[in-house]
Amino acid sequence: MTLGIVGSRKLSFPACQAVILQYIKELEPELVVSGGARGVDTHAVRVARKLGVPTAVFHPHNLEQVGKEANFIRNRRIAGSADMLLCLNAGSSPSGGTAYTQRYAAKLGKKVIPVYFGKEVFDEQL
Repeated sequence: MTLGIVGSRKLSFPACQAVILQYIKELEPELVVSGGARGVDTHAVRVARKLGVPTAVFHPHNLEQVGKEANFIRNRRIAGSADMLLCLNAGSSPSGGTAYTQRYAAKLGKKVIPVYFGKEVFDEQL
């Protein structure tokens, strides 16, 4: 099973670590895919690799030529390649790329696991 992990760039590593660790241990994915952005994407790859789970990182390509659409293409690749999507959201509702990826995965019929965090776990350095 391939687990996609996406989420807010605002969440700190300590806040995400326990949740990511829990789901990777519980679901035992063969592969973790993410988008390479700071925040949850980077945290997910760090935790997966520490647990010995292979990872694939989909970076936006041709950003200069395609513009912001490159991010949506990347998000669709994550949702399309994952059997299940874990979404770590900053606040009470998803926003930005996380919201887009969550909706796209649901449209594809993928299982989506949303997790919500309050402002107390935002990374102060961002």
